[in-house]
Amino acid sequence: MNVSNISLAITIKHRRAAGEVESMNIVGEIKGKHCIIVDDMIDTAGTLCKAADSLTEMGALSVSACCTHALFSGPALERIGKCTLKNVIVSDTIPRSAPQFLVHVCCMQGARTPAHAGPRAMLL
Repeated sequence: MNVSNISLAITIKHRRAAGEVESMNIVGEIKGKHCIIVDDMIDTAGTLCKAADSLTEMGALSVSACCTHALFSGPALERIGKCTLKNVIVSDTIPRSAPQFLVHVCCMQGARTPAHAGPRAMLL
């Protein structure tokens, strides 16, 4: 696998209070890239959608996201549906009914197994 053309960008976020982002800066080369946002949790999706829209404005060809815990509180699914995210991949650590998901939100079943295997694999 050739990874010489893979780069990294970092989002620096400052919160004023819980659920309220004061500022967000993205450091890295974005233009002409397919971007994947990796996060531990999606709650209201405010930060996620703001980051996706910012990456698109900076010239990203596409923006997708993946996370472990999909809370999808309040306006989360509506926000995801309106922002520039192409795909959102989540695990099944929080059970959801399929009709709740949007077309471009995919839940990976059985995702708990790899999560539990991770620490053991790192100890080998």
